[in-house]
Amino acid sequence: MKLPDMWVNVTWSDLPLNLENARQVAAVVTAFTLPLTTTGENVAVAVFAVLALMTFDLPRLVATLRSPAGYLPVALFALLLVGVLWSMQPYSVAISWVIPYCKLLLIPLVIATALTPRQALQIAAGFLAACVILLALSWVSLRWPSGPWHWFKSSGVPVKDNAVQSDCFALCAFGLAIGAARIWSAGGRGRALAMDILALLFLGDIFFIYLSKTGMIVAAAYIHDNAGHAVLPGGGCIGRRGQ
Repeated sequence: MKLPDMWVNVTWSDLPLNLENARQVAAVVTAFTLPLTTTGENVAVAVFAVLALMTFDLPRLVATLRSPAGYLPVALFALLLVGVLWSMQPYSVAISWVIPYCKLLLIPLVIATALTPRQALQIAAGFLAACVILLALSWVSLRWPSGPWHWFKSSGVPVKDNAVQSDCFALCAFGLAIGAARIWSAGGRGRALAMDILALLFLGDIFFIYLSKTGMIVAAAYIHDNAGHAVLPGGGCIGRRGQ
């Protein structure tokens, strides 16, 4: 059986690049599964973590761990482990309660991963694609309440729960709004308008389809935090940073 040329010509020198490409695919899949499925997310995160460890840059990781964003998650996880010593439960049971917080260790690992702006946009696009699927299902179920929605977690919420969905939708809405402002200032009026409409649909789902206190708080926080990033036509800014 003859192997394809792409496999025959692979050498050890190609391994780092192939691992980085695989890491990027795992990152995009992780972002896509985040709003949809906990099991898929856990599998994708595990694959990404392994590939990130195989491709990390040691000086960059050391520099990350010296910054508050790098060492505080590690310190918090270490504090949780120390807290196990005071548990009245057997250590095997107490440790099982700490395992979900291993995700804290992903924070410095992701920061230390050398992602290009293009790769970051690809990851964001994967997350947005999954949220658009949920958004479409949520709005369709509102317009067609007698449809085959028996598998929904609750009204307007296909998977996971309302708090998670609202958080994801708020993140998409304000990411789209900031992107639309920048594209508008660069002359892409049509694309900016389409992004704004999609952002409004995300916000409408939060506030009208299934009112979520968590989503409202997150939305208000994004508005406050990102007010200084709004870009006016011509390159000017509004908000605190533009004063």
